[in-house]
Amino acid sequence: MKRTIAIISAAMTFATACTEQRLQPDSGKQTEIPLSLSVIATESSRSLINEGYLINGSEIGITLTDSQGRDYDGLGYNNVRFMAAGSSGNQSWYSGQDVMLSASTANLYAYYPYSAEVRDISSIPVKADSDVQTDYMYAEVETGLNNHNSEALVRLHHALAAVRLSVSRGTYSGKGIISKVSIYGENMATEGLLNATDGSLSYLEGTGEVIAPAISPVTVSTDAVDIDILAIPTGRKSSINIEIIIDGESFELSTDAIKLEQGTVSIIEIDVNNSSVNIFPVRVSAWKYNDGSSSALGKSFDISLGGDTDGMNLSSSIENDGSVKIVAEPLYEGAEINPISFSGDADMTESIDALSGNRTIILSNIQSDISVEFNSYCLWITAIYKISSTTSDSHLVYMKGSPNKTLCARMKVDGEEIAPANFYRFSSTGEHTVQLCFKDKRTIPSYAFYNNSNVKEISIPEGVSQMDTYSISYCSSLESVNLPQSMVYGAYESMTSNSKLKTIVLPDNLEMGYSFLKDCTALEHITLPKNLKKIAASLLCGCSALKQIEIPESVTSIEENAFKQSGLTSLALPQKVSSAPTGMCLNCSSLESVTFRSSLTSIGESCFQYCSKLKQINDAATYSLTIPAWVRSVGAQAFDGCDLFTSLNVPASLTSIGNGAFAMDGISNVSVDSSNPVYEKRGLFNGIVEKETDILIHGCKNATVVPESIKEIGAYAYYSTSIASIELHEGIRAIGDYAFYRTYTLASVISRAMTPPALGANYVFNNPASGGILKVPSESLEAYKAEWMKSNDMSRLGYSSYRWSIKALADGE
Repeated sequence: MKRTIAIISAAMTFATACTEQRLQPDSGKQTEIPLSLSVIATESSRSLINEGYLINGSEIGITLTDSQGRDYDGLGYNNVRFMAAGSSGNQSWYSGQDVMLSASTANLYAYYPYSAEVRDISSIPVKADSDVQTDYMYAEVETGLNNHNSEALVRLHHALAAVRLSVSRGTYSGKGIISKVSIYGENMATEGLLNATDGSLSYLEGTGEVIAPAISPVTVSTDAVDIDILAIPTGRKSSINIEIIIDGESFELSTDAIKLEQGTVSIIEIDVNNSSVNIFPVRVSAWKYNDGSSSALGKSFDISLGGDTDGMNLSSSIENDGSVKIVAEPLYEGAEINPISFSGDADMTESIDALSGNRTIILSNIQSDISVEFNSYCLWITAIYKISSTTSDSHLVYMKGSPNKTLCARMKVDGEEIAPANFYRFSSTGEHTVQLCFKDKRTIPSYAFYNNSNVKEISIPEGVSQMDTYSISYCSSLESVNLPQSMVYGAYESMTSNSKLKTIVLPDNLEMGYSFLKDCTALEHITLPKNLKKIAASLLCGCSALKQIEIPESVTSIEENAFKQSGLTSLALPQKVSSAPTGMCLNCSSLESVTFRSSLTSIGESCFQYCSKLKQINDAATYSLTIPAWVRSVGAQAFDGCDLFTSLNVPASLTSIGNGAFAMDGISNVSVDSSNPVYEKRGLFNGIVEKETDILIHGCKNATVVPESIKEIGAYAYYSTSIASIELHEGIRAIGDYAFYRTYTLASVISRAMTPPALGANYVFNNPASGGILKVPSESLEAYKAEWMKSNDMSRLGYSSYRWSIKALADGE
């Protein structure tokens, strides 16, 4: 987007000439001299105040104070009215009240237009609404007035901002009569107070209200028609919303976001076509100095501001010496505006403020139109590097493609700017500060600090919004990272495997990809984002030093393996989470307690597998695994290896139990709610049976004699249970996969079924610690040998390394 500043080279020369024409009174002839005025409007607008001098009959208000800001000579010259007689160079000003100057020094303040209602020149009501379009002005303070220097030159400056709608006919074939225009936006207000001592505005009201001044109908043509509208600038940056009525039809438009400034005209060029109204980028111009005749006073040149101006505010002013000052202010704290390039005939200097990052450009001796191109801005990432050698190059940033390609746009080492490089040879060992500005200023690029053993601390400023994959990963010396609130996205594995990182505070709105902090094994403290919605897969997997975590109530979902192999000792899930996912706390060997909320309906596969210290769920008794009454499903091996639990309580709500969900060696007692529609406990037998199929899905270590009502031993039924023996009645028809796998204590199996029960395909039995005996009916001995003792079949009892033998049941056994 281009902006234009119109400058007038002779304006300040003229003001100086007026100053030189002051008449000096004879100091010896009188002690008090009346004040006399000359008034110029130093930056007047073409369409609002048309001349360098105010028109005949104009009125201003002045106030005199002493050098301490008190009443001058105790006389209270406050808001004294002065009126113009004549115009241009023949103009004089008079007042109905004599204002007398003594030998005491006076300061003069002035404003336009005069109002008898003003009681305090520092609090002048101003309006820019639809009814009142007044070009309020304030004066530079005039100092050093006394009876030897009684002529004051009042230099007026515009207090408000102007918006100029410059409307041209494009392909439009209608009459083109503009009957109404209006504007509004958060960058403008309609009422406020003007402090005429310094030009500041305060107590603004009517922000965002429509300003629709009355206009005489005007016909649009190929030559632009300019319609000026005054507004009170709020200091905010926003779009300007425009309504323009042409031939009775309303068109609504909106500009880019801009910041209105006092004393400037924001020029909005509009083309009217048959099917649309087009709007062009806003140009900002100084209010031009004009003497009311056919030509401007002095030569007029344009300064075009272009390039990458995203993320900065631009302001400009014409200085007393006729030079133009342009200040580029970064919107982000800690940012720095990059050097500019310009073309045209002028002298140019630029400087940077190290504290604010502002870049100031001074253009003087201007002899032609000037083009100023901005090269964006830098958001400096500050890193502390721990350097151990001065004889070899140290790794600064990841080498992309070749040693001559770098991710950085600019770089500083210990405050001194250097050419961007991937490696650097430091002059001394110890800690050094390196500042890096990446080419994509709002993103920490992929692999930026990947596998960097030198970096110890990283501080990322506000304005940076994203971290790409592996951007700060595998940094073996990294101890701290400060992330800004502007950071909203971290890609997968952005900060994985930083083995010395102990604490981190994540920004409020950060969204993280999977494994974002995976294997940060030293991480002890973490503050999750305040507005976090999702905990990504493997987010904190392998963070073995992390004992506690507070999950925000904003979280609605948790993905698989989120806390796998972490050091958590307790965990409370927020209300909006309805599912504890697969592997959520897999292998969390320090986890002792978990709190579920009433929204939780499912517990995923391996969710708490191998949590060997887990002993309490919600407020249930310690060592009693009581599934909450609102949970409907528990996935396969969800609590496998949680061996501290001694009892298991299944609620009526639980209607889906996965294979090996409760494979816990410590369970000796099972209860199932009598109203459960799917599962039940059969008599005193400590097992869970599926009602409809009569399949045993879970048996405890003391459930050694299977009731006749059970027709099948389900998959994983005794998985990882220290059962010593099992007796199967003659009605058992099948035994599922892994039914007795990892039951190393199982040494005796009695099967009374005449026909060998069908065996699953995978590891039905396990190799016992010592020899195991299978006893079967004598009539079926050969059948069992053929079916259960097949050579080299690992799913059964016949694999060559197994220690099983088979014999017939004795009579009465």
